[in-house]
Amino acid sequence: MIRRGLAAGVLVIAAWVVLPVWQPQDQGPPMARSMPGVTATLPPATELRGPAPAPMRYAYQPECPDQSGPCLRWHLVSTGGEQWWLPGASGEDTFVLSDDGTRAAYWRGKGYVLHDLMTGTVTPLPVRGEQEPIFSLDGRHLAVGREVADLATGRVHRLNGEARGWTSSGVITSTLKPDDRTPGQVSVTFFTVSSPEGRRLRRFTAPGDLSSDGVLSPSGRQFATLTREVTPTSVTTTSILISRERSVTPRLPTGWTITAILRWTGEDTLLVRLRGPLSRIAYNVVDLTTGRPLPGGVEERGLSTVIGRLD
Repeated sequence: MIRRGLAAGVLVIAAWVVLPVWQPQDQGPPMARSMPGVTATLPPATELRGPAPAPMRYAYQPECPDQSGPCLRWHLVSTGGEQWWLPGASGEDTFVLSDDGTRAAYWRGKGYVLHDLMTGTVTPLPVRGEQEPIFSLDGRHLAVGREVADLATGRVHRLNGEARGWTSSGVITSTLKPDDRTPGQVSVTFFTVSSPEGRRLRRFTAPGDLSSDGVLSPSGRQFATLTREVTPTSVTTTSILISRERSVTPRLPTGWTITAILRWTGEDTLLVRLRGPLSRIAYNVVDLTTGRPLPGGVEERGLSTVIGRLD
């Protein structure tokens, strides 16, 4: 059973403690002033019963030596700075947020449920899959494996492949196959964009070496992946390649490098994970027109984190 891992628009990942300071540009990427302090000094999260006063910015799990108490549940941080936890959302299972932070999907009992955070309503989801859920960009649909649930009507549609992400026009599935026309161990990824009802809209390919960590933009017309330089001591990102047509050089502080592209937040911005000196980990939105990280990022220690929108 797959209940922990990566999802489009949200990410579960081992990371480091939220720092409440704005880092100088020569020390690290810009960090949000309003982020909570280190785990030990965080005010206790409050159980969310009923509607939330504001959408959620992101969710996280505190890291505890004995994996007890607060580590048994997900904590949510709202756009207003409040902290909450949801009854029934176990820290041992997947928890994902919609793009606007108003809905959550998580495993509860024997299946996934949809939690409308703005009304407090919890609804069982009519999907059979146990793969990681992926919200559509508008929050109306939820893909789980080869199924797509219409959250407005309750209908479930079957896909021809396993969902990998969403564009503004539909759900993305992919298939990796050997490339018989190219010498060596080369593979090609076939991407299909389908409507939420399963009707094929578009198909295209990408070399396997570029598609393993590549991400489609909301329009479905741009494909971002990382190019890296491997040395005896490290692996460093040298550029962000956009659809093989242009290359963007990240303009980051000394010692920082991009380790993963998490998602597009627009046609010119990417949410990325960064690694810095002393194994510091941060999340920032990078502006592709300048290569620079935008203000409002998060740096963490000792947390497992689901990141929502940071821009």
